[in-house]
Amino acid sequence: MTKKFIYKKKSSTSIWPVLAFAGLTIASVVFKYGIAIGNLNLLAYPNSTIVMAIITIGWSAYYFLEKKKEKASSKNPDYIEIDEKGLRITTSKGEFLVAYSDVEEINHIKEKEDVEASVEIRTKESKRYEWQADGFASTDEFIEFSQILNTNCTNIN
Repeated sequence: MTKKFIYKKKSSTSIWPVLAFAGLTIASVVFKYGIAIGNLNLLAYPNSTIVMAIITIGWSAYYFLEKKKEKASSKNPDYIEIDEKGLRITTSKGEFLVAYSDVEEINHIKEKEDVEASVEIRTKESKRYEWQADGFASTDEFIEFSQILNTNCTNIN
């Protein structure tokens, strides 16, 4: 029994925090706002604008790097081949083999009550692998992948 899956990494970042901080930065410049909590003034006008601009630039860089990784993953997806012995994961960084007997822990992370969002495994060498449901071609494919892991990984403490 050999089963192949194609996994494309998806970005979980959103553009909204970048836009919110950009709006706050612009408002800080136009209206000369500072940063305060109640009556406690944390940063006065020029310093608050600089701090918000740095946060906006940092968040923007993070957002665009994540989107770049997502596009690269779409062009060159990970291939997961499952057989009787374990997983063969082929990525842009190389090929990894994970035997079922090396898996110490499986975590199923649920988004809602009935909907499974991701599967995470940990090996004896303390390596961690995680797969999100939206990275697979369909939900059924993800459920099948998850069930194969549950069935074959028997050395879990």
